[in-house]
Amino acid sequence: GLEAVIDEAQSFADNMKEGMTSGTYKEGTKAALLEAIAQAQSVLDNENATEQEVRAAIQQMKAALDTAKDAKNVTTAAVTVRMNDANGVPAVAEKTTVKSDDAAAYGYVKPAAMKYEVTAADALYAAHAAMYGDAFAKDPSKYLVIDGKGMIHTLFGKETTNLGYAVNNKWVATGANETVLVDGDIFSVFLYNDKSYSDRYFYFDDVPSQVQAGAAFTVKVRSYGY
Repeated sequence: GLEAVIDEAQSFADNMKEGMTSGTYKEGTKAALLEAIAQAQSVLDNENATEQEVRAAIQQMKAALDTAKDAKNVTTAAVTVRMNDANGVPAVAEKTTVKSDDAAAYGYVKPAAMKYEVTAADALYAAHAAMYGDAFAKDPSKYLVIDGKGMIHTLFGKETTNLGYAVNNKWVATGANETVLVDGDIFSVFLYNDKSYSDRYFYFDDVPSQVQAGAAFTVKVRSYGY
């Protein structure tokens, strides 16, 4: 009912932060929402309000809440994307700032709960755009296809589901559209060249932050696979 919608909107207004930084809401969003709440409250408090007026107030309140949610500034994440489409060669690694609307820019619709989150899907679209440039912009599906469940069907222009990905070198089981990335994350994606999934993805661990020329140092080599 109307009271429930007002309570939802008030809770949202109480917790929102306005500003210009990632994840905040545009200036004036809260004031506009509070005005809509006040108008809806006046209908709720009116004992003589008709059923039609109440229904209209509910729809207007829902619309105002949706507008407020859509005023959220784009969320960004500074991540490293590592891509490997062949065995025996190092992955191509690129540090980039991924935006929560990168996938949407190419027509991909993420789940509503992920709309304002930076996901692996956003990172993949951003990475493919950087790799293939105008050709990707003209025909994204030629190079990358992710279905509504987040399953990847085409990667690096190759139609296949023989692939895997990880965040910070840890295997990920969620769909690309639900795998959230934050600042500092390392997102790795690779193709299995063996259709029986026997390939292993190797990476270095415990790498010193600084080393001295000519001095020995130790790292660990780890791997994971299907």
